[in-house]
Formats: sequence, structure tokens, C-alpha cells
Amino acid sequence: MVAPSWFDMAPNSPFLIWLLDTPLPRYAAHDLYFAYGGSRRSRIANDGVVTVASQLDLRAQQQARLVVGFDDQHRAVLDDPTVGDYLQRSLAGIAPP
Repeated sequence: MVAPSWFDMAPNSPFLIWLLDTPLPRYAAHDLYFAYGGSRRSRIANDGVVTVASQLDLRAQQQARLVVGFDDQHRAVLDDPTVGDYLQRSLAGIAPP
């Protein structure tokens, strides 16, 4: 079973088109973290579930304050302490190294 919210995350979905074509206000700075430690058997870079290309839409990169990749798989990136460090620094207003 696929949760309906996942349809919104499909490449070129109406939601993603709207989200990426609508610039965020200047005060809403954001960082873009992505994972690339997926299956090495695929010739397409991925995190094991999502392609890196899908994670790194150029519009999202251009709007991001910081773009950082982690050598983790789709779920493992949530448990990576380095990701947590970057997130804590970002939320504290301190630029990550």
C-alpha cells in the first residue's frame, strides 16, 4: 500500500512543481541535506530508495543556504550523528563547518 502523501513526492507531481517554482521568502533560509549511500549495483546514484538527481533539483539547490551530501542510505541518514550535528548547528543559527 502506498500512502497518498507519497504521490506528492513523485518527480513532476503538481505539489513538487508548485513547491519548487514558488521561491521561499528571504527570511526562510534552508539547508538541503541529501543521501547518496545507496545501492552500488545501480549505475544511477541513489540512497537506496530515491535517486540523487531527484533529491537535488536545481531550483532547490539554488534556493538553499547550504547543500550537503551524506554517504548514508535512505533511512540510515536519520541516525547519522554527523547529520544531527549539522542540523543542530543550523537550527542554532551557526553555519556548519
